[in-house]
Amino acid sequence: MKETTTWVAPVKTLPVSLKPIAAMQKKHFGAVLNPTRWWARMPPLFWLVALFVGFLERRKARLSPVLRSLLMTRVSQLCHCAFCIDANSLRLAERAGALDKAQAVSDWYHSALFSEEGARCAGVCRGGNGYATSGG
Repeated sequence: MKETTTWVAPVKTLPVSLKPIAAMQKKHFGAVLNPTRWWARMPPLFWLVALFVGFLERRKARLSPVLRSLLMTRVSQLCHCAFCIDANSLRLAERAGALDKAQAVSDWYHSALFSEEGARCAGVCRGGNGYATSGG
């Protein structure tokens, strides 16, 4: 993971607009997660991201659940968000039925585990045209 020297402390008191998500996290995880406390500085942006993820994860999405998880895991890696990498890798492992794909996402262009469609999507995440070249 990328090392940085900047640290932003999580917000102690959450805005009212984040209370529903905080209650859900307390019930599910036993506490409000730190990423929610960091996002609490910008509640409208938090909800936009949450709505976007909800849109991606809808039942009628054109991409398969495994492919969506692959994309979300790869984007998390490119953003260097350890929490997001863990959460999305876990979702990918659950959906793929094995841990091997989740472990191979960072080296997708050398892995035989991904279909052509999956490899192309991971390539698009990298800012390319979706086709692997030597070195990715």
